[in-house]
Amino acid sequence: MEHECIVCDERGLLKPPVPPLDATLDRYLEYAAVVAAGQPQMHLHSTVDAVQKFRVQGKPLQEKLLKIAEKELNWVNIYWLPEMYLRIRIPLPVNSSPAYIFPPLPFEQPDDFYRYTALMTRGFVSYKDRIDRNLIERERATGSKKDMFLCMDQYDRLLGCYRQPGKDQDIQIRKSKAHTENEHVIVMCRKQTFVLMTRINGELLPLADIEEQLKQIERMAVGRNGMASGVAAGSVGDRDKAAMFWEEMTQVEQNRKSLEWMQKALFVICLDPERDPAEGTKEKKMVEKGIYLLTGNGSAKHGLNRWYDASIQFIVSRDGTSGFCFEHSTAEGIVLVKMVEDAIRFTRENWRRNLMNQQPRKVSAKPLTWHISERAKQIMDEQIEIFDEVHGYLVSTYESCSIRMFATGRVDNIRANTQEALEWVTSMHNQHFTNEQRVALFRKAAEKQAKVTIEVIFGRIFLLTFMSKLEHNWLWNRQPPVCVECVGTRIRGSVARNIHRSSMA
Repeated sequence: MEHECIVCDERGLLKPPVPPLDATLDRYLEYAAVVAAGQPQMHLHSTVDAVQKFRVQGKPLQEKLLKIAEKELNWVNIYWLPEMYLRIRIPLPVNSSPAYIFPPLPFEQPDDFYRYTALMTRGFVSYKDRIDRNLIERERATGSKKDMFLCMDQYDRLLGCYRQPGKDQDIQIRKSKAHTENEHVIVMCRKQTFVLMTRINGELLPLADIEEQLKQIERMAVGRNGMASGVAAGSVGDRDKAAMFWEEMTQVEQNRKSLEWMQKALFVICLDPERDPAEGTKEKKMVEKGIYLLTGNGSAKHGLNRWYDASIQFIVSRDGTSGFCFEHSTAEGIVLVKMVEDAIRFTRENWRRNLMNQQPRKVSAKPLTWHISERAKQIMDEQIEIFDEVHGYLVSTYESCSIRMFATGRVDNIRANTQEALEWVTSMHNQHFTNEQRVALFRKAAEKQAKVTIEVIFGRIFLLTFMSKLEHNWLWNRQPPVCVECVGTRIRGSVARNIHRSSMA
């Protein structure tokens, strides 16, 4: 029997259900058959046999998963977050961290660069202040359940998380709120790291203080240019190498202190010199901006004036190009977009106003110090080589929908490889089908896709449930899980440590 959703807290949020075992396996076979249909050299027989055996093996595992679902606020996140993000070992740039291009704002005067950056920064920290004081309006679903409140936990995480590289699996650090104390952001300038205060003793600093600190940082960066270490290179490539880098770096106490400043920062500001002018059509120029925000155009340009482990990098070039690079394990894009829109609105409303009538206080930005060993330098060189190869090939993409109707819910994939979709696609290049038949097949495929979407929204997360059971099988039987192979792709569990923590606690 399917585990029913139950109200789990005073906000009226639900716990996600655990789909029935047979429904989970049926849906997996449905998708596997469609994938196998396009690979004549592959056979589905072994997959079907393994799944049928798992119908028996999975029953006690289903019961264990139900117990976890009862105890945990959201059983899905135990498996989803590591599998989707934290265990991925390839570089974050391009592969995982998306970019958002902001509307252009050509800087007419030299100080416009600092004013714009300061206004946007003040807009971001003001938005976070409203989040911390619970002043952001509670969101509701926009679909068939318009009366359903959505989980707002992602807003708290937006400027409250940091992704620390770890061996095999990264660590998502959740920072405590400090809106009654001191808060800061990190500024990257000329491959150097600086601390810029945004709140002191619980009070947000005025625009004058933020702008003055930005100017201080530029002056310090120019004066210290020969001391630029490019320490950000340690995390730009392979995640296991990044973990090795920081393990080496934190042998030194000063590095541990500097890293703590990085981890506690609300976000990172990247101040870049004017980038190379883009040529060609409007679309080509937009592509060039996107590449710039995603990668900084490589290590030889601005790529090491970044900090990809931070949840948010606010990037500003002196030519007026600006945007975000976003570490995606923290939250979904819609939450980020709402904060960005609010900050852009604040900046536009105040761009021509005189907000600098208050003299800046004696608030000074400060540089961070790093001591880099020969071993750490070697890892940095290896990471730069990997980073500069993150281009020239397509990356995986997918469609997803929100499951924020559940407590701490994020998203899940809307899997499109249905039999109905295959039949429609096949008809499009088969002359024996009429247009009327193709339209009918298209409608049938669209109806199936809508059904799958509704299933995901309401927590019928079939394939994720299957994966968790494979992992259970490994944990309790102390044997390799039943591997289900289809079209050369092995689906296997890899989240036993999470289950172990949940079940043995």
